[in-house]
Amino acid sequence: MPVSAQFSDKEFVDSILNLITPSTPDTTKGRLYHEIARTCNSSEIVLKYANLSLQYSAPEDTTSQVGVYSCIIWAQLNSGKPRDGINAGKKALALCGDNPNQRASKSVILSMLSSCYDDINCLDSSLLCQTELIDVATSIDNYFVLCYGYQRLAITCLDRKYGEASLEYIDSLEAISRRHNMTFHIASAYYLRSRQKANSIIDSLHNLISATDYLKKSLSIFDTINLPPALLNSYYCALLSGQEIYFNLFNITKDEAYADTSFLFYKRCGSWFKDNGMTDFLIQQTYYANYLLIKKRPSEALKAVKECEPFLQDSMHNLFKQMYHKALANCYSSLGNYSKALENRKLALRYLMLVNNEQSSDDISDFKVLTYSKQRKKLDEIERANMELQNQLENRHSRIVLYFTLGGLLLLLTAVLFLWRSFALKKKTNNELFVKNSLLSQQREEIEAQRDVLTLQTQSLEKVNRRIMASINYAQRIQHAAMPSEYELKKIFPNSFVYFCPKAVVSGDFYYATAIDGCRVIILGDCTGHGIPGGFLSMLGIFGLKEFLRTKEDALDPAAVLDKMKRFVINSLASDQANVVMNDGMEMTLCTISPDNSVIKYASANQSAVVVSGGKIVKLTGDIMPVGKFLDYDESFSTYETQVSSGDILYLFSDGVFDQIGGSEEGKDKRLQKKNLETYLFSLATQPIAKQCVQFEEYITRWRGSHSQTDDISLIGIQI
Repeated sequence: MPVSAQFSDKEFVDSILNLITPSTPDTTKGRLYHEIARTCNSSEIVLKYANLSLQYSAPEDTTSQVGVYSCIIWAQLNSGKPRDGINAGKKALALCGDNPNQRASKSVILSMLSSCYDDINCLDSSLLCQTELIDVATSIDNYFVLCYGYQRLAITCLDRKYGEASLEYIDSLEAISRRHNMTFHIASAYYLRSRQKANSIIDSLHNLISATDYLKKSLSIFDTINLPPALLNSYYCALLSGQEIYFNLFNITKDEAYADTSFLFYKRCGSWFKDNGMTDFLIQQTYYANYLLIKKRPSEALKAVKECEPFLQDSMHNLFKQMYHKALANCYSSLGNYSKALENRKLALRYLMLVNNEQSSDDISDFKVLTYSKQRKKLDEIERANMELQNQLENRHSRIVLYFTLGGLLLLLTAVLFLWRSFALKKKTNNELFVKNSLLSQQREEIEAQRDVLTLQTQSLEKVNRRIMASINYAQRIQHAAMPSEYELKKIFPNSFVYFCPKAVVSGDFYYATAIDGCRVIILGDCTGHGIPGGFLSMLGIFGLKEFLRTKEDALDPAAVLDKMKRFVINSLASDQANVVMNDGMEMTLCTISPDNSVIKYASANQSAVVVSGGKIVKLTGDIMPVGKFLDYDESFSTYETQVSSGDILYLFSDGVFDQIGGSEEGKDKRLQKKNLETYLFSLATQPIAKQCVQFEEYITRWRGSHSQTDDISLIGIQI
């Protein structure tokens, strides 16, 4: 194993502590405790002595404090506490400030902060840290850290299945590492190329075999160098990648030799990921469980999967949760426990639906195939025409020879005249054929030039499309970040769920929740249109709500908030250009639940909500005007009240739910309609609130059948 020789943490700690006496100055104690934290591998020991170092460090010694905080971030990250690591990282960055002498330390902090944000699935913050890390490393000419920044960017793209986007960063990593002869980063570049090849869905068998070649090159380099503990993660990630690649080769070829090779990589990984509290342990155990199922050992496979339970956190990416429940379902199915298998398959399906896996509607490949097909067809037609001309010439020449042979018995003068005519005709025909061949050659050259132009245009279209889709996906992440997360919503409304399914990548629907002095507020908005235009309006709506919903008085007067929102939207969309009229706006429902949970105050703009209470359904209807331009600009919204009691359920929904096309009536497709939705919600309220989201998802999916989604779909359920 490529690890530098190390003596035990205990021996090192004892050797340092023997240097400390009661007369040792505090600043010296702080430096010695920092040395323990910087050198040891145990997260517990690092945290203990890092905190002692901060206690004894001089306040003005910011350089030492930044180094101590970097030790704390590392320990919290390896202990599975990335949020605590983020807090320490923010303190360290504040100490670094814009001090040029702290840039090297700042680059280390940014690198570890990026890993912390990745662990809690905060992609935007991780990317910001990575790009700033590259800027800092470039400013101080630290090529090792610069390579590490490109490595982090490539890993982030690969983790999110942005395989094409990762190639640019891998190329930069390999070019710089070769230029400066950095062996570790060359090995990392080969490992990342292996992952990029393995992630490709085109010609998967060929790419997987190419991935094994790159992986072998990477490991052959790793095995020749001594890695310090801080860099060991790259080596073990390469081993984990080998476990995945060879098992995927088995899935394609069904050759158990590949599965056995995958198991060998699992053994080489050992307990590294488990001991360091890394979520990659879940991937390692999942593939190991699949190997055990191949070997007909389902009980051991189930035990292997259940070892991952301590690693399941709310902040974990939904892809890991989907992988975990899918593995459990396979194990229970092999054991014959079909009820638990079904339960876990449903959970796996739910998390799969939550994964951001929208695919761009890219017709570039079809365009390239069609263009080439047309070019090939035209060239074939030219070749056929050329052959027909040659056949005609050969047939004509044969006839001339036949006529000449038969006319040989004629008079010599007649024969001479016939031969002269024959050769004259042949010369003329050859001249015509030469001219036609020249024209055909010119046409062929023109077609080839057009083909080259089309190839360049195709490449340009592909580049533009990737940029557009990258921008749209980034806009989606910004919109999701502006709305409350599932964790934040559960803090305000513990017994609740949100079903949020945009028609496009970016949604025109949005929701917002907050708690102010005991009052709990929930808002659902539906903007004009969907996709990018709706997304712009939704961000405008969220910004306005955060501005106008600050005090308890605001929460208890929903109508006043909608009035402010109406003026805000009208003023924001006002235009001074001639003949430009902006009639865009949004529909919205704002509900405030009183501190004693006995009354709901609400105001509604062109929307409605329902409360299921005491075996009946109560419709909450508001004002028939939007939050935006209306016939009567001065008309105000009204606040309404309804009494509720414990166990009642409040449902808010956008019109995209009951506008979905599906079902069948005398062979004709129809919309769901609001009354049918309200009837379904009345029956849904009898089920536990924790299961209602999945049941509604199954209901709306069955209703739509093979029909495409017609609008953004949003449903919020809150149990009082």
